[in-house]
Amino acid sequence: MSNSFSVTSAAYNGSSPSWPKNSSNSDDPLVFVQGKLNGVYCNTFLFWSQIQRAQIAGGTASVQQLIGTGFLNYSRGVSPALPLPAFPIVNFHGRRPSLD
Repeated sequence: MSNSFSVTSAAYNGSSPSWPKNSSNSDDPLVFVQGKLNGVYCNTFLFWSQIQRAQIAGGTASVQQLIGTGFLNYSRGVSPALPLPAFPIVNFHGRRPSLD
């Protein structure tokens, strides 16, 4: 079965940081992504770094894979969740992206 999804919003408003303010990861916020999967509302939370790593590693297709898996997990509503795709660690803080 083929699934179709669309993203209607992806937001980070600073109200829900993913890490404590003084940690080394405090600049890696959670992003709330909302959309539709096969015409039905769904959402997922992703770390900003997950989205960036996907973009750098494989472009739009990798970001779509990441968000699509998150939406599938929401729609399933059961455990265990499908594992999110993993992408290489990259350096994207204020410099040109490069694989470490």
